[in-house]
Amino acid sequence: MSTTATRTTPDGKVRLRINAVGSMIAATVDAVGAEASGFERGDRVALPTPKRQFSDSPIVSAENLIGVPKDVTDAQVAEILAPGLVAHALLLRGRVISAGDRVHVTVAHSVLRDVIEAWSRALGARIVADPADASVVIDDAARRAATEAAYRKGRLQLAAIDVFHAIRAGVFDRVQRAARTHSTAA
Repeated sequence: MSTTATRTTPDGKVRLRINAVGSMIAATVDAVGAEASGFERGDRVALPTPKRQFSDSPIVSAENLIGVPKDVTDAQVAEILAPGLVAHALLLRGRVISAGDRVHVTVAHSVLRDVIEAWSRALGARIVADPADASVVIDDAARRAATEAAYRKGRLQLAAIDVFHAIRAGVFDRVQRAARTHSTAA
């Protein structure tokens, strides 16, 4: 008989194993509590990085998780998913960007700016350097509003589907290479 205590997972919660941390956390489900539907042991998931530190195997509410497809890497989740969700809210939910739009992006966060520009190009827009030449200007005020909208309950999972499609299509490949180059140079 084992003397090791068994950690139980509370109802509606899942215990995770952290795989990668960036602007989002990529993790694997280690255990599922009763009434925590939608996930099972071994599923890959993402969740927003908390403002507070937590353990390597946190227990979180299942309703706050985003399922991650097998063909999306942990690094893509950690680096691209959060800015992708904000870009989704800006480009596809707010002022919808379409072919022919001239977009000027002035957000301070460099990875977010790169993601917005890459996705705008993929939608057929042209990035312009001068805001006077733009039909759409995306600034930090728009980013703040989009961030709030992107993280409302229930919207993350739906928006993540579009972000995962864009990742698969290679929309953010250059952004990821640039992010890796900056992190290894630092």
